[in-house]
Amino acid sequence: ITQYNNSILRKGLSAYKGVICIVLGKKPMIKPLKNYVVLKKEKVEEKKVGSIILSSTKKDDANVANIIEVGEEVKNSELVKGAKVVYKEYSTTSYKENDDEYLLIKDEDILAVIK
Repeated sequence: ITQYNNSILRKGLSAYKGVICIVLGKKPMIKPLKNYVVLKKEKVEEKKVGSIILSSTKKDDANVANIIEVGEEVKNSELVKGAKVVYKEYSTTSYKENDDEYLLIKDEDILAVIK
């Protein structure tokens, strides 16, 4: 519960310029400009055997992510929300929001769409 302008807001509500808005889900608060795309890497599952941590990450899977948002000037019709893509290794900019990490990348640096 948060206090805003002498009123109490419950969790899941936010206030912007005196207007109370309902916040639904965990959608990132970032909108890419021009020909940029927002990606989110898939979470890596780790298994423990005793005190040894086994990671299922391979070098091949390191540059695979899902598209979260697409900029207005992206011309490739296959780059849509939810698509799984392969991208160039050193062509991203990281953005962290809460506990989630997102990647910003130009559409030309996306190499393939995985179907």
